[in-house]
Amino acid sequence: GFAGGAMLPSMMMQGGANVPPLSPRSPRLSRKPSGVGGHSNRCASPLRPATARAVKEVIPQFYFRDGRPLPYEQKRQCVSIIEQLFAGHSNGLRIQEFRMVTRELCKLPSFFTTVLFGKIDKDNTEFVTRDAFMDFWVNSNMMTMDSATQVFTILKQPDHDYLTKEDFKPVLRDLLDNHPGLEFLKSTPEFQERYGYFIA
Repeated sequence: GFAGGAMLPSMMMQGGANVPPLSPRSPRLSRKPSGVGGHSNRCASPLRPATARAVKEVIPQFYFRDGRPLPYEQKRQCVSIIEQLFAGHSNGLRIQEFRMVTRELCKLPSFFTTVLFGKIDKDNTEFVTRDAFMDFWVNSNMMTMDSATQVFTILKQPDHDYLTKEDFKPVLRDLLDNHPGLEFLKSTPEFQERYGYFIA
């Protein structure tokens, strides 16, 4: 018994140094993280499902080159009035017939009739058809513009972004020729011309 007991210290000695006995491996050291690469799988969390995606916010259109389109109901009413004004005129309206369109639909002074008529009747046919008027006044969103922008667009030359004195002459001529209060000027053409010059 003594010999066996004396052998235990000698087995634990190596090169004169004490070697501690090996302890059993702890089961906690053998655990591995459940996630890939040692990270937990956050996508599996019920708070952040794997199929979650960032929702893109849709920004409505806010710039319109030719102005904001006319609301549907307002456009429908406008088209109805146009149909009434052009009814029975399959070839279009002459300039005197077009004056009602200028006043009632475009809400412009009647002395804008000549320049507005010429703006639409580009080929000088002496008629403005329903389709031509629709294209100029409705489809190009002239109705949604403020009055100042409407007048500027009607008076200016197609390739200009400004007005000149010459651009006002058709309006002045229409005013002098058709305004009831200025009929007395027709008997004195020279005075009528100078009157228009000073107005411009």
